[in-house]
Amino acid sequence: HFRTQLHPGDPTSPPSHQHNLPRLVTMSALVGIYNADSGVIGELTYLFNKVVRNTRCHLCDLTHGWNPYGRRSWKQACSASSLVISFIHRNEATDAQLAAADLLPAIVALDDGEWACVVTAAELAEHSDDPDWVIRQAGSR
Repeated sequence: HFRTQLHPGDPTSPPSHQHNLPRLVTMSALVGIYNADSGVIGELTYLFNKVVRNTRCHLCDLTHGWNPYGRRSWKQACSASSLVISFIHRNEATDAQLAAADLLPAIVALDDGEWACVVTAAELAEHSDDPDWVIRQAGSR
């Protein structure tokens, strides 16, 4: 799982870091939170749990599957969208993001200073093979 975005510019960065970047999302920042930890140990733990224990992260399945460069269907859906979604691992998320997500994985949005869940873990499980639905859902809330 790699930190990725749909388009350049990170809406979660402080404004001083964005002066040269286009602002594609004006009302909210979207952040997908993987149900896995970052780093080599986190990746290996996730891989072990996926293979041996059949534990899944449906956001991981949606965006990458077994391909570290990303799933083609996810990339195609992203290229057709104007949304900016940043992705982080659960150990990189803030307490406020985790509280908004409730269960992981999830996509949360920052709107007027408050984090809210826009795509739940249950919705990601149900639509882990439908990136267009996930992007529409994330952008509609």
